[in-house]
Amino acid sequence: MSSKHQIEHIQLEHNALAPIFIAKLEPQHIPNVVNLPHRHSFHELLWIKAGTGRHWVDQQSYPLQAHTLALVAQGQVHVFEQAEELDGYYLRYDQAFLSAQPDEQQPLFITNGGMQLSAPDSQIIDSLFELLAHEYQQEDCLAKYHSLRHLLLTLLWQSQRLSQAADQQPQSANYAIYRQFLALLEQAFQQHHDIHYYADQLNLSKTQFAQIISQHSGQPPKRLILKRILLEAQRYLQFTSMPIQQLAQSLGFHDPFHFSKFFKQELGISPRRYREQSFKK
Repeated sequence: MSSKHQIEHIQLEHNALAPIFIAKLEPQHIPNVVNLPHRHSFHELLWIKAGTGRHWVDQQSYPLQAHTLALVAQGQVHVFEQAEELDGYYLRYDQAFLSAQPDEQQPLFITNGGMQLSAPDSQIIDSLFELLAHEYQQEDCLAKYHSLRHLLLTLLWQSQRLSQAADQQPQSANYAIYRQFLALLEQAFQQHHDIHYYADQLNLSKTQFAQIISQHSGQPPKRLILKRILLEAQRYLQFTSMPIQQLAQSLGFHDPFHFSKFFKQELGISPRRYREQSFKK
């Protein structure tokens, strides 16, 4: 467990023109921190062409093997647990790099710690990473910026298609609203615990909002909000020594007692005890 009150953030290394970075993931090289939990200030895509390993994203461990595409979202706690002869690419980018034109639809970054691809899909993804890596090595100019952006958009559209196919999620207007809610939740869960805020932001009635979110998640939106708060609490209890009272305030609880009560209702254990058990592990 860290002695700090914050989980270490890894910053994005990039050139002055474009907030994007891509490099080979070689057997001798695992990017940045190998065995220390950290958070990214960027989105990251890992493309594993060969080798084996395992990495941990938030509360779940995922295997890494040949033909695996992994997506780690900004803010998620990430650590490599194991890496043996891993070969492929890692790509990092800031969301601002994909700032859309008013009439341009953007793909949704669907977090997935490990997605095994078929041979035909692997060829497509591998080709896109190869093109991105080649373009990244070119001399800085405006043409390079535009090329990288469009290649990344293509890669993300393909990743979204593959993820939706694996989850058998329909591509519909309501599904887009569900994804918008998840993105909004990521930004606002610390300040807004009530579903009224999210329904208003999405221009929906409370009933419409609840129906759409429940349809695509199998859970009511209030449960998703509480789960997101709980996840952040677990992150800080596991990996920092932030005082529980301060943590409660940062998560929007004005009374630490209410935070402890919420945490115990969710996990059956107090925040202090959860931290003690995590430290022992």
